[in-house]
Amino acid sequence: MRIPFKTALITGSSRGLGRGIALKLAREGVEKIAVHYLSNQDEAEITLAQLKEAGADGVLVQGDTSDARRAEEIVNEAAQLLGGCDIFVQSVIPRLEHIYEHALATAMPLDKWQLAFDTQVRAFFVGARAAAKHMTGGGRILALSYTPGGQTGGWQPWVGMGAAKAALDSTCRYFAVALGLGTDP
Repeated sequence: MRIPFKTALITGSSRGLGRGIALKLAREGVEKIAVHYLSNQDEAEITLAQLKEAGADGVLVQGDTSDARRAEEIVNEAAQLLGGCDIFVQSVIPRLEHIYEHALATAMPLDKWQLAFDTQVRAFFVGARAAAKHMTGGGRILALSYTPGGQTGGWQPWVGMGAAKAALDSTCRYFAVALGLGTDP
């Protein structure tokens, strides 16, 4: 499969699933890819080198997507460096130890729940809104999240993220309509 779009930003692409997505896009014809990272520049540089081996060019963008202002800046910075943003993938997932607390609902720390929400739901909304402005010839917007909530249940932060996935789904449909990719809001 060859992807017709030429530019992409994948948040959280310095390692793991984000890196895999970036490399797949490069192998499928995306020419310029922004590799986003929070703190591990060495891993981001490895991803960038692998992208070049796969035939794509790339740039590094750094920042904390849990900060709404910075999340928007990351997208705009990547779009400026790439000459657009045809594909936006929100794949930032905080390290489990930063959001998991082995506790009852009455003892669940709000800051952990808030971090999970900010890096998943709010960062996606802010990033997708910013990316859509750079998708002058159409584009694609995707979001990834944790699945442990389905296996463990409880009041862990991914429960809030899971509930917010309904909002993400309707937001994705809204952006699809706004980009002319669908007709059903």
